[in-house]
Amino acid sequence: MPSGRPSRALRSRPIRLSIHVKLIGLISVMMTAIVGFLTIYFPARQSATIHAGLSARARSYGAMLATQARSAVAFSDRETAREILSPLDDDPYVASIALFDDHGETLYAHGSPSDWVERAKLGVVSPRLFALNGRVAFVAPV
Repeated sequence: MPSGRPSRALRSRPIRLSIHVKLIGLISVMMTAIVGFLTIYFPARQSATIHAGLSARARSYGAMLATQARSAVAFSDRETAREILSPLDDDPYVASIALFDDHGETLYAHGSPSDWVERAKLGVVSPRLFALNGRVAFVAPV
């Protein structure tokens, strides 16, 4: 029976949802948004907290060791440098440590140094904290 009207199955009707279905849908969308936000927020915050802690540790070690290593640098004494710096070899947060004399010669080195070592050999005028390749480095004059 081909009349000019579409059959009942093809006619579009507005979809009527009950209040329960609408509330469940709204709550689902809100929960998805909240979980998505928290999935991004908390790891970023934790990363910033870890970075701040490592920076504080690097500053503390650098300032403390710079004053202790003065005599080793003044006399180019490798043994004194080793005695002062070797306790850091076992610290899991310290990837590398290096001490240079005023001519850029290595008095003590441990670990795998980052790119900052070549610049530090040229001399350091003031303490500086910076991050390279996911590492935090502190360079201080002795």
